Amino acid sequence: MMRGHFRPLKTIVFMLGLALVPASAAPITGSVGYLGGALGTWSIQFASIPGVELQQVSITLPSTSYFDTVSGGPGLLLWQDFQKISGGAAASVTPGTAAGRDGATALTIGFTGFNSSAGTFAFLLDVDQQVTLQNCSGLPLGQAIACGIANTAATTAGSVTTGTEIAGTMIGLTFGGAGYEPLYLSTTLGRTGELTAAGQFAGEIPEPATYAMMGSALVALAVWRRRARQ
Repeated sequence: MMRGHFRPLKTIVFMLGLALVPASAAPITGSVGYLGGALGTWSIQFASIPGVELQQVSITLPSTSYFDTVSGGPGLLLWQDFQKISGGAAASVTPGTAAGRDGATALTIGFTGFNSSAGTFAFLLDVDQQVTLQNCSGLPLGQAIACGIANTAATTAGSVTTGTEIAGTMIGLTFGGAGYEPLYLSTTLGRTGELTAAGQFAGEIPEPATYAMMGSALVALAVWRRRARQ
């Protein structure tokens, strides 16, 4: 009785073995950059095979930084909410409102259609630094003027984030696509210039055929076990 099931079982084990061999995986390489500027310019780019998409990016700023997305609030001087500049992908941001993002230290960008042929996705998003301003009220005229000048200098400096200040920003990236299991990669921005920073990432995502073969083998194994009990 068991001899009649021996060859099908060998075939199923062989299929499972092939599915577990990490031979078919799509490489992913790319970078996230902070390009500075008065309004905060960012860029995201990656390369992979067709079908692989960047689905989500999370940005977590250092503890001394925050997003300045509306007029007023904690921000200093100029402000800029998330605004796409270039790239073929569509994007949505969480928190979902500019007011909700203002003063926050983290946000998530969801993408649709962001594959390697969509090109570099560039966007504006202002980042300010926490500053402590002096209390100039009640001071003699000369001291009050000096105090005001010091506060103006601090405000100006805090409104322009440098490469050193943005360094340490943590970036999380989730990749997927039709038939692909999600793949999470991460990078941390490092200073590349006076006002710039960047982070590189790389990984491999198993291709759909691997999961399809494993699924077929598991279904066949279940069928074999049911017939073997009969």
